[in-house]
Amino acid sequence: MFNTDYNSLMLEGFSLQGGIIKCFKEMQMKGRKIMTTKQEMKEQAKKLQEELDKLNSQIEKMPDEVATERWRAKYDNTYYCIAGYGEIYNEKDYYNKTSQGYYNLGLYFKTKEEAKEYKENLLTKQKLKDLALKLNKGIKIEWGNLEQRKYLIYHDTYIKELVSQSVTLMQDIGQVYCLDTDFLKIAEKEIGEDKLIKLFKSGV
Repeated sequence: MFNTDYNSLMLEGFSLQGGIIKCFKEMQMKGRKIMTTKQEMKEQAKKLQEELDKLNSQIEKMPDEVATERWRAKYDNTYYCIAGYGEIYNEKDYYNKTSQGYYNLGLYFKTKEEAKEYKENLLTKQKLKDLALKLNKGIKIEWGNLEQRKYLIYHDTYIKELVSQSVTLMQDIGQVYCLDTDFLKIAEKEIGEDKLIKLFKSGV
């Protein structure tokens, strides 16, 4: 359900649309009169522009629409996918097992650029996993062990920096955990801060 602010903006928008329509009607009525002057038309055009400016201002204040489901191409239309060796192909979607498989695995994209970016973030995520495995030196992470601290990296969107944190029992979906206290410092050096931030922003 929309909030009060959004409803207010919508009502204001409808009101402004009504004002614009009224201006058009006035112009049409005056246009039918034989005595319509150039000055009258200028005044109506000015009025109409003022209404349009108000409407555009309200549109800018309205929140962007957020998709409620993942994009999928229409039948026989093109999509891009990441295939076996990491190659990016464009394919036609015939709603068959192949296309459905790419879609289900999240390897199905609207543009080639989206596919490239996703692939890059997947590679970064795997490098981070491999680094954690190496730094753990064969020691298994034990989630029931309160004495064992597990270190993770997250992106603080307020200060716009990567931050290290440690936990003992709480486990997040998709996070990479390491037993080395310098996990963040080493990851920034070996993988790169920019790539890590891009990874977190992507949600991969």
